[in-house]
Amino acid sequence: MKQESKTPKKPLIFYYLIAMLVLLLLNALVFPSLLSPRVKEVSYDQFLSLVEQKEVKQVAIEDDVILFTIKDEASKDGYAYYQTGRIQQDSDLVNRLKESGAEFSAVIPTQDSPLLNFLMTWVFPILLFVALGQLMAHGEAAGISRFLVHSVAVTPSRVHSINDYLMRVSAEHPDRLIGFGTLHPDYEDVPGELDRIKAGGLHGVKLHPDIQTFLLDDRRAVAMFRAMAERSLPALVHTGDYRYAYSQPERMAHVLDQVPDLKVICAHLGGWSVWKEAWRVLAGRPNVWVDTSSSLYALEPEEAARIIRRYGTDRAFFGTDYPMWDPEEEMARFLRLPLTDGEREQIFHLNFEAFLRDLG
Repeated sequence: MKQESKTPKKPLIFYYLIAMLVLLLLNALVFPSLLSPRVKEVSYDQFLSLVEQKEVKQVAIEDDVILFTIKDEASKDGYAYYQTGRIQQDSDLVNRLKESGAEFSAVIPTQDSPLLNFLMTWVFPILLFVALGQLMAHGEAAGISRFLVHSVAVTPSRVHSINDYLMRVSAEHPDRLIGFGTLHPDYEDVPGELDRIKAGGLHGVKLHPDIQTFLLDDRRAVAMFRAMAERSLPALVHTGDYRYAYSQPERMAHVLDQVPDLKVICAHLGGWSVWKEAWRVLAGRPNVWVDTSSSLYALEPEEAARIIRRYGTDRAFFGTDYPMWDPEEEMARFLRLPLTDGEREQIFHLNFEAFLRDLG
């Protein structure tokens, strides 16, 4: 007779997440007053002077603020970060910036604070270790034997270390874990890192434009997607969020129009919170797949099944978005969908197994 141990009401990772949230709140509300600013404020006159001297290297013009970088050999990444208020009447600014050789960027990355460096170097790896153990334990309870694992590089500087971790844990658990790497459009060597991802045994790339703050169809992102397609590396992309413009399904459609060979898993049934808008522009495309993660809690079973069928039951994967959702709860939600046993078997594992085989 199998003896089952009694599990606590809340998993250990819940308390780690609470502790991390407290640290993040301290970083946002308390530490800024104790640390030197990551982005220095300058006057508009100072900004114009730097433009005239051709010192401005990257610039992002927003509604009421201008963010820009200049070379700084003493800094970690070789740049110093500045901002100034935008003067709406300066209609010739863009031409002057172009003449100075400045590069226009949708988003200029800011430097990490010391606390964020501590969190990402020490706390986050511990969280990942705990989360991995919890994932396999909860997944086993739900009857799940294999997992696609991935993470997101919020800043370009995190890409290398996150991929190192994913390569390591995937190699340590080859019978349980399938790894996808991560990337960022502003990473200094996108082709080189994609080659390293593939050589390291990872099978694709996870991206979250809303967290990484880049537009899916930005030219840098399109270049990154094109490099992925050239290496037969698929993208798993968080798609859709009614609050942001970064990951809108229409932008994903624009990418696929420009990079038709790219294989994409559009997470959350194609577009979180904008499911109808998503299938209208993405369903029927030959290189689009979807997963069920972070969607079944919000949709009626009949509606979720209809969306899946719009993409095709052979193009959908079962996903939990752990630790956002408990695998057992997601399994129960999925089993309530009005699907046939054959369709469930496809979505549980047959589709993804075929997807991986086709990658070669």
